[in-house]
Amino acid sequence: MRRVYSFLTWLALPALIAWVALQARRAGGKRFLHQRLGWSYPRLDRTVWFHCASVGEVQAACPLVRRIIDTCPARKVIITTNTVTGAQIVERTFGDRVSHAWLPLDYFSAVNRLLRAIHPDCLLVCETEIWPNLYERCAAQAIPVALFNARLSARTLGAPGFVRRLYRGALRQVRVILARSDDDKRGFVALGARPDRIRVLGNLKYSACAGSVSTTEADPVGCPYWLAASTHDDEEVRLDHVWQRIEVPGILPVIAPRHPNRGDAIFHSLTRAGRRVARRSAGDAVGPDTDVYLADTLGEMPGLMRHARFVFMGGSLIPDGGHNVLEPARLGKATVTGPHTDDFREEVALLAANDALIQVADDRALEHVIRELIEDDARCADLGARALEITKAQDRIADDYFRALEAHGLLQDRTDPRTSEPLTTN
Repeated sequence: MRRVYSFLTWLALPALIAWVALQARRAGGKRFLHQRLGWSYPRLDRTVWFHCASVGEVQAACPLVRRIIDTCPARKVIITTNTVTGAQIVERTFGDRVSHAWLPLDYFSAVNRLLRAIHPDCLLVCETEIWPNLYERCAAQAIPVALFNARLSARTLGAPGFVRRLYRGALRQVRVILARSDDDKRGFVALGARPDRIRVLGNLKYSACAGSVSTTEADPVGCPYWLAASTHDDEEVRLDHVWQRIEVPGILPVIAPRHPNRGDAIFHSLTRAGRRVARRSAGDAVGPDTDVYLADTLGEMPGLMRHARFVFMGGSLIPDGGHNVLEPARLGKATVTGPHTDDFREEVALLAANDALIQVADDRALEHVIRELIEDDARCADLGARALEITKAQDRIADDYFRALEAHGLLQDRTDPRTSEPLTTN
């Protein structure tokens, strides 16, 4: 199956190169283009390699990356991402303490060039990135692979039979799968992973936000507000319609879209509806006549969440799977989400069962909840306090993941099986 996959990807190579070139032209630049095609990687040795597809995976991996940096100072750390936004979060979070590269397309030659450059002792893949050729090349070079905070979406589980057989072959190359939940474990077994290589440790994102925002950080808006975070197309207009039916003086709606590059489209849709919009990307100040503040910049979500009265998590009024409700919960914020939360079922269920989150069925129910949280200070504060208590109780999870990686030999120097000597770049 993998040979068929490799043949088909070679047939698709011209289209993939064109797509990568377009992405590079829009945002990534020459380094993005070169590295996605398998060139121009940093030269490293004794490397712990994390792969985190995008922003959410980088944030989930943060506590493990920090732990390795602090406890293994002689080791180098590299994080590969698929997206430019993921790369920006790596740089903003870790600076020069880690190296960054973009993951190459899944071709033998490109993957081999990356492995020769960075000489990884292991590959730690966050969540659900399954690349057949990458995994095979690591196995061929005795580089152990682990999935951590591993989860499966309904789309992955419902993939066609050909793709599922590819997944099965790739997963057989993985040393250990550290899964978030029993449901995820069952899903990996259904895809063909060996049950004895799967451990359930919980959701690492419970620990991911700890210490990410200073408690003395200035209010980024400058007036009382509630936050609609990580919104998607159509949600911004629907949220504004909800707000127009409420319009409580003295508090402002702030919209922070999941993809800030949609800022122009959101701005025009709101202004066409007669709304007066201040944009963060334009440096606009909030005035007495501002109806909506559009926070269309990258990397400021934690600060926006910390100072908000409460947070609505987007991607949930539309069938997009929702977004990480643990981020505002970890900051002690009252949190609201819509009905579509398939990608975060366990997190929503845990918080809702402890009266630490409100899930609404539709726009009308959301209107009622927003009004309630604005008018009832005690209710808002109680939701936030419960959310913080629940997430603090889960701080041990990062330690559990680190100990599991050690126990399965992922953080050892790789040795040459013929000599038992550490492998080097010499």
